[in-house]
Amino acid sequence: MMKLKIKINIITAVIMGLTFCIMLYINSNIGFISDDWHFKFVFFDFLPADNDRRISSLEDIVLSMSNYYQISGGRVLPHLVMTLLLCCDKMIFNIINAAMFSILGFLVFTAADLKKYPHTLALGIVTK
Repeated sequence: MMKLKIKINIITAVIMGLTFCIMLYINSNIGFISDDWHFKFVFFDFLPADNDRRISSLEDIVLSMSNYYQISGGRVLPHLVMTLLLCCDKMIFNIINAAMFSILGFLVFTAADLKKYPHTLALGIVTK
């Protein structure tokens, strides 16, 4: 029984590692799309304008998210995280994105059968 658990854990780790590598490769070969590019600038409207300026400080991010909330009324937290990540190097964004994708896949896998993997109960609560 213990050998089976070890095999399952090894297979799970290999699958997660492969998933991470594949997602990192895909992310590294895809540039920014228009939404990503738009959130690199202080948000004043849904359409870019000639007078838009690049985000260069935490104050710009707060102003941008405040404007976004006033105009759209929602999804500020995910856009805040995205804006913060877009201020970093693209490779850092790629690594975090690939890691989050792999972790989400693992959470879905473990949430499917928490009796089989009781040690992930704390992580499974996130998906409930």
